Amino acid sequence: MKKRVTLWMTVVFFGLFVVPSWAAKTYLTTAKVDVYDEPNGKVIQTWPSHTLFTSNMEDTLWVRVSGHFPEGEWQSIFPMWYIKVSSNIEEQHPQTTSAPATIFHVPLETLLDAKKQKAKAYRLLEDATVFDRQGKAIAQWYKGKTFTSAFENEDSLKVTGHFPENKWQPLPEPVWLIKPVRLQDRTQPKQIKRSADTQRLVIIDKSSFNVTVYEQTMQDIKPIMTSPVALGYDRCLPKSQGGKCYYTPEGEFNVEFKLFDSDGIKWCIPKKMEVEFADKIARGERCWRGIMGNHALHFGDSLFLHGTSNPGSIGSRTTHGCVRLRNSDIELVYSLLDNGDKVIITSDVNEKLAELKQRNKDLLNESLLTKETEKEGLLEATLSEQ
Repeated sequence: MKKRVTLWMTVVFFGLFVVPSWAAKTYLTTAKVDVYDEPNGKVIQTWPSHTLFTSNMEDTLWVRVSGHFPEGEWQSIFPMWYIKVSSNIEEQHPQTTSAPATIFHVPLETLLDAKKQKAKAYRLLEDATVFDRQGKAIAQWYKGKTFTSAFENEDSLKVTGHFPENKWQPLPEPVWLIKPVRLQDRTQPKQIKRSADTQRLVIIDKSSFNVTVYEQTMQDIKPIMTSPVALGYDRCLPKSQGGKCYYTPEGEFNVEFKLFDSDGIKWCIPKKMEVEFADKIARGERCWRGIMGNHALHFGDSLFLHGTSNPGSIGSRTTHGCVRLRNSDIELVYSLLDNGDKVIITSDVNEKLAELKQRNKDLLNESLLTKETEKEGLLEATLSEQ
């Protein structure tokens, strides 16, 4: 009888952990949790809040930990660990919502005025005739011709320079194009200026699926704009799709470089994603333009803030880790940020803002102390000379 009971308990225990063949779930700790070597076993670690981990089996009492992200990349755990089911862990579900409108904390007109550019670059999307000042046709320009203009109205466009060998050259005399004419705006985005004592940063809120651009001085941190975003899956794909684990990591990073391509940024399937996109590769598809929009800012380990060809995805977990914005939003973010600006990803924005304000306060106090010390040193030197 004892054997039968033991066998029944073993079958029940095993059965509770048997799950269908779906991708491993991803969990986030919302408070400190203990990690066990086995159910009801020894506590081997204590994880802080906002720790991300994966599980491929669970029951009503225990979640078996199959992997985690200790250094920004997923690492498997074997023998596997266990965490008690509680309100201190929450499953990271893919989320599809209707993304809200962008919030501008300063007047939008102020930002747009700061972005206005006098000179613009264009490319012809059709053949066109150009005219001299007197309105006489003087040449035929063909589709693909690129040029610059510093003046245009509803009737015509004044051309002052062009790119005959991919290098800008001024024209000996201005010429005119008569509207309507099909053009592509190829103007490099203008940087929105900031004062010398002002820094800018972005905070990506993983709990609310948004990004906020801030201006920071020693005295204060003020928001400029808040936009909805799409974030990483925060889960592992099934083996049939390559089994890779993708997530948007929390932490502090810096903008390393910026990309702008008026034709659409070119994205190609990397080697690590070949299994996931095997059907497309089999059809000879490997690279596309515009999937990332026209603007992108690189930070962290191959991560980008970028636009999208799929605006309906904003507000969901649908990326491989990047932070995806609507194209109109990333265009402004691109102009507001520059290389070296801070990118912060967090699930607790209030906590992070409080931390940044405390850093500012400490720096301000340190600066005042340094000035006071220098002042005292100058006074002592003056007295000694007397």
